[in-house]
Amino acid sequence: MKNNQSHPFELSLAPIQGITDYTFRKLFEQYFGGINKYFAPYLRVDSKGGLSNKQMRDLLPGNNVGIHVIPQIMANRPHDFISMCSFLADQGYTEVNWNLGCPYPMITNRGLGAGLLDKPELTAQILDEVLPKISLNLSIKLRSGVYNENALASMLQIFNNYPLTEVIIHPRYAKQLYRGMANRNLFAEVLPISTHPVCYNGDIASVEDCLQLSEQFPTVKHFMIGRAVISNPFLAAQIQQKNSNLAFDAKKQFAEFHAALFASYLSQSEGGDKQVILKMLGFWEYFALSFTNSDKVYKKFRKAKNKNEYQAAISEVFANETFI
Repeated sequence: MKNNQSHPFELSLAPIQGITDYTFRKLFEQYFGGINKYFAPYLRVDSKGGLSNKQMRDLLPGNNVGIHVIPQIMANRPHDFISMCSFLADQGYTEVNWNLGCPYPMITNRGLGAGLLDKPELTAQILDEVLPKISLNLSIKLRSGVYNENALASMLQIFNNYPLTEVIIHPRYAKQLYRGMANRNLFAEVLPISTHPVCYNGDIASVEDCLQLSEQFPTVKHFMIGRAVISNPFLAAQIQQKNSNLAFDAKKQFAEFHAALFASYLSQSEGGDKQVILKMLGFWEYFALSFTNSDKVYKKFRKAKNKNEYQAAISEVFANETFI
């Protein structure tokens, strides 16, 4: 199980669709820890203006006991924004995060996520209409733009006009997706613009990365980690301890976490074992990177077509492959 840590940084887990749901969050906290705030994958209303049962279930208080969860919403219409905030307030939440960072074309082409970053007037209009009508505190997560980095400074200036709790900056533009490196120089340029507390997000993959960022940006006290903490679930606790050494049987601990995660999804599944195996394959895109032969490990799980084959792959990998 997780070790007790001191907390020199405030660390958040980034929301990753299909990965960081309540089952994962609960078990991650139980086995690894090191995360102060868990940002839940975004809510988005359907064509009828409602939320799916799956989306609502993810944020029910009973499914998130003992962890600090901040819901995230995706909206470009005030009515949808207000409706989702009303649902969240009824569940007892006090803060919501607005997603202006999702880079995928199927989202941005609809003017959602990072697609709003080239629509500053609309973004301001939404804030003007929404903020007086919601009871939740609001933070915003954004990228640097859609096609280039030109939107970030002007959007931060707009945000200065509103009572936000925080701005989370991922210094990539949407068309980059996750290619290349996050632009820390750009972050340094725009950091003085914001009058709100700023969180840094992007390419924190090691203890050294976070320590370097903290030294470079001493006014930044909050860092958000996404893909790297899925690939190395020990990373957050390592950062909190400022120590990358794993002075315990990390492979055994990871195996116990995986077993609990797999069993939880099997117990919840209404679509059969194949659906769960497909979901777990999404995790193994990240988990495999914790093993020396990551490509070989991932291929073993890709070949699994049923529960027995999947469990055989688990046994083989944890018995024979080297955990980093």
